[in-house]
Amino acid sequence: MKKILIIGCGKSSTSLIDYLYNYCMLKNFIIQISDFDTKNLKFFTKKYPKIITKIFDVNDKKQREKIVINQSIVISMLPAKYHFLIAIECLKSNINLVTASYISDELMKLDYEVKKKNLLFLNEVGLDPGLDHMSALKLIKEIKNDNGKIKSFKSHCGGLIHPKYDNNPWNYKFTWNPRNVVLAAKGQAKFLRNNKIIKVNYPDVFDQTEKINIDQLGDFDSYANRDSLKYINLYGLDEIDTMFRGTLRRKGFCESWKIIALLGLTDDEVYLNTFNKSYKDFILSQLFNKENVIDLKREIELKVSRKISEETYNKLLWTELFTCNKKLKNEKMTLAQVVESLLVKKWNFEEKDKDMIVMQHDFDYQKNNRLLNKKSTLVVYGDENFSAMSKTVGLPLAIATKLILENKINYYGVKIPDISMIYEPILKELEDYKINFNESVVEI
Repeated sequence: MKKILIIGCGKSSTSLIDYLYNYCMLKNFIIQISDFDTKNLKFFTKKYPKIITKIFDVNDKKQREKIVINQSIVISMLPAKYHFLIAIECLKSNINLVTASYISDELMKLDYEVKKKNLLFLNEVGLDPGLDHMSALKLIKEIKNDNGKIKSFKSHCGGLIHPKYDNNPWNYKFTWNPRNVVLAAKGQAKFLRNNKIIKVNYPDVFDQTEKINIDQLGDFDSYANRDSLKYINLYGLDEIDTMFRGTLRRKGFCESWKIIALLGLTDDEVYLNTFNKSYKDFILSQLFNKENVIDLKREIELKVSRKISEETYNKLLWTELFTCNKKLKNEKMTLAQVVESLLVKKWNFEEKDKDMIVMQHDFDYQKNNRLLNKKSTLVVYGDENFSAMSKTVGLPLAIATKLILENKINYYGVKIPDISMIYEPILKELEDYKINFNESVVEI
């Protein structure tokens, strides 16, 4: 009897678990979820009575050694830094592994041994990374098969608040890990624009945005996401002039967030004494070396060496970082942790709220001496059962897991879903869940 193990069962795992539980009941397979949080486990036990649950601490070496034994496949929904620890145990026990995270250099070093054992460690098979790869590769294949020569490819994706529940000036709420949002775009972004390689360091990445408009949803900004250059070869686009992969935010978000970053409020390296200090006193003393500021807008402008619009200033005021008198409880925190702790309350995704996933691929290509533009747009809304994030992360993972269990993927090593054997059946089945792209083509 086949056994499926899911390690980590946070908010984005609900659709994954629902799909695989129903699949296992149909096939008479065993499904187990393991997590450090007993509340998460109790939630799923109540909803799915035949599911097996087990407390698991990934930092416990003995638990790691035992947990994957006798499983048919393992899905790691843990934070990305822990995938390697699970991968080591899967390699020892000859078990396939699936994750939604980017392949780390550490994990890639296992590629030879994974291939040698005819195993598949399939990564980047969630939303972004995941659906972005699969849908882009399908379109690239179609354009090339139709004798098109691709000159420009831009891809944008964002997890956002449903328009009906968008009720704050940032037009944003936390629909996934708050820490990842606060620390987003750290490091250097690389992309190709008009045959010129552009490298942008944080936080200047928020100045290098692409402006896009999506029918019925309005205007967005897309800031560069990591290294777009490596996808030129991966996607087989060697003759391309522009290659840009970005993260979507509502218009004005990036301009305002850059001020937060320029103020140093996303620093996560230095721990400072915060115990029993108010947000206001702590932030003002750190930024301006005083606990009372008469002209806050002017002080901020002097600190960041640029003028800020009234719209941006109002966004900053709305965060209450400079006005909140509530006391910080922790003895020591980084500035990023302080910001996160307040934004978790201000950008709180309430129980009644619904989220939205937006993805758009934008191609310019030549065909028969004509220059054409093709856009492919995905919009997914959360509903009363599952969030849009859960659907778009969990369902591709679940379908990939099913394909591996049914021996429908002949692919070995540490991989991403970059072959049609994987992405075509996943994209096809996702249409049954109303996860499908709308396409348009116009002559430029």
